[in-house]
Amino acid sequence: MEDIKELLHKIRRFIDEDEILKKEKSKRGEDFNVFKIMHVENDEVRTHSAMLAALMDPKGTHSCGTAFLELFCQQLHDLVCDSKCSNFVFDSTNATVDVEKSIGGISGDKEEGGRMDILIKSGSIQGDKTKAIIIENKIYASDQTKQLYRYYQFAEQKYGLENSLILYLTLDGHSPHDISITGSSRKMKKNEDYFCISYRDFIRPWLQKCTEKAFDKPLVRETIIQYRNLLSLLTYQNMDEQKQKELIELLANSENIFTTIRIHDNYNRILNKVIGVELRKQVEEIANELRLELEFRTEDGYWQQQYSHFLLWKKEWNYVKICFEFKNANFNKLSYGIRYNSPKTREDNENIKQRIQEKTHDGRSEEWWAYIKDFEYNDWRREYVYRKLFNKDIQKEIKVCVQDLMNLTEGITM
Repeated sequence: MEDIKELLHKIRRFIDEDEILKKEKSKRGEDFNVFKIMHVENDEVRTHSAMLAALMDPKGTHSCGTAFLELFCQQLHDLVCDSKCSNFVFDSTNATVDVEKSIGGISGDKEEGGRMDILIKSGSIQGDKTKAIIIENKIYASDQTKQLYRYYQFAEQKYGLENSLILYLTLDGHSPHDISITGSSRKMKKNEDYFCISYRDFIRPWLQKCTEKAFDKPLVRETIIQYRNLLSLLTYQNMDEQKQKELIELLANSENIFTTIRIHDNYNRILNKVIGVELRKQVEEIANELRLELEFRTEDGYWQQQYSHFLLWKKEWNYVKICFEFKNANFNKLSYGIRYNSPKTREDNENIKQRIQEKTHDGRSEEWWAYIKDFEYNDWRREYVYRKLFNKDIQKEIKVCVQDLMNLTEGITM
């Protein structure tokens, strides 16, 4: 245990030094970010797809022509060079870029149709076939049934598989769920039928190159810098680069690597412990104060399981409860709202949903939910969330959300 304590002490010193550097950057105005100010930092379509498409569009207002798209394609070539797609060459000269490109209504078997987040097509040059790059962009949204499979079917029929690439873009580069890549004829294969890229390790380096390319266009350059800074926050890469290198050197040396691995091996248990004790205690305090019933539902106390949640409700409510639920596995995408006790009580559920929609235009509805929104602190794998938990900021936010939901349901038979 002494080796762990000593290592943690050294890590603590690095974190403290990094916090000092962050405060210095803040004093210089480097925390100013228009995307955060406008609260659009998590908007897949209007922020991320729109921004990426605008930069890759050769006819875009950035006035850098094909430069940004060519840089993207260079990185893409490095990604696929060892695959069967190694001969894929994309001519950026007359390329077109579409956001939310419709390929028809979704069929009953969900194997055709939908909207592609970003579609990049090469210009039609005489003698050449049109080539396409299809990007499925996921910030926090869940995978849809046969979603990538539909795009694969479309690409095969429209362009031919040898003339198209499907990219699955996420914050950390994780793979899609099987429900998205499995269809009636086959299950798509990673690094053959589709490729995973991340904002952290693919888009951020590309944006750095774009920044350098736009050296003589200050407004374009500074906008790209702000967007890259936003991605650094979303992907938790905002530690000072020099401090990060020093920390990696410390953890990776022969004295500390085994201790580092032991700590990592207990990562999920540690988070389960904190959530199961501290969050539970704070939610119990809210329930007692607001005189609400409370129930925690997890699989053997493991909060990393998908759909782990807790419920709050008034005794007189028969059809719904207030719910906070991890929509994804591994402590991710905490959402909250009004959840049905059962989706089978359709008439009562529909009435509740309609009454709520009459009162508000934000949020959304799903099979189990009359009303659902993303919680502000939705990724519980991150350090800052636990800072907010222990200083009671998250408790305050949960209480506000619960009170807002209770006000929203006032006068509705629940």
